[in-house]
Amino acid sequence: MSLEKKSIHVRIEVDMHSRLSVLADLDENEIAAQAAIFLEMMIMAKWHVVNVTAKKMNRLGLTGNQGDVRDLRVLGK
Repeated sequence: MSLEKKSIHVRIEVDMHSRLSVLADLDENEIAAQAAIFLEMMIMAKWHVVNVTAKKMNRLGLTGNQGDVRDLRVLGK
C-alpha cells in the first residue's frame, strides 16, 4: 500500500538539474523521484529547526504574542 502523494511543480537552475540527474542515476531513481526525496529531506530538516526554535522560545517565555511570531521568523530565517 503506497501513501498518497501531492504533486507540485518547481523550477530549478540548469546546473542544479544536471546535478540532480547525476544523483538520480547514481541512486537508480527517476529524476522526479530523486527530487522528491531531497525535497522531503530538506522539509524535515527545516521543520526540525522550527520545532527546536519554538521550544527554546517557549522556555524563554517568548510565546503567545504576535511580536514573538516575527521574532521566530528572524531566528529561523
